[in-house]
Amino acid sequence: MALQAAGGVSRGPQGEDKPGLVELAEMLLVAAVVVQGLALGLWLGGAPASVLALCGLDSGSTLFVRWAGALHAALALAYAVDFLRLRRIALLLATKGATALLLSLVWMAEGLPSLVLLLLAVDASVVIAGALLQAPAERSRRARTRLHLVVHAPVAARAAGGG
Repeated sequence: MALQAAGGVSRGPQGEDKPGLVELAEMLLVAAVVVQGLALGLWLGGAPASVLALCGLDSGSTLFVRWAGALHAALALAYAVDFLRLRRIALLLATKGATALLLSLVWMAEGLPSLVLLLLAVDASVVIAGALLQAPAERSRRARTRLHLVVHAPVAARAAGGG
């Protein structure tokens, strides 16, 4: 017999805990954002001239492009640490949301290269997905924690006073 709690969390007869589907989806979202941030950071930091050329910008100074690459990599590592230590995605949602808002404002005022528009769509999608997953994943984690408190009853009952 397996115990089942809200959020798809289950505990089998041997007592092993398995994360619910919502928790797994949140983990995949964080992993995808970390990989994207590290890859983008490496690309911006390692080949800034190609990034500027792809965006159709003048390849004058690459300082800010390299700095943006370092920032992307640092934030990706911060997302991973935040999730692995505290099991939360608040930092991810706040930074991606602020980035999407800023890029949207710049796009409306001045326009953006198509590559940056693609990144805007990715950031906005991450914020929406993360916001939809955050509360159910937290409920699932709490349910799994409550299951740790459940003690399995013995299979066979013995008579009181019996030896």
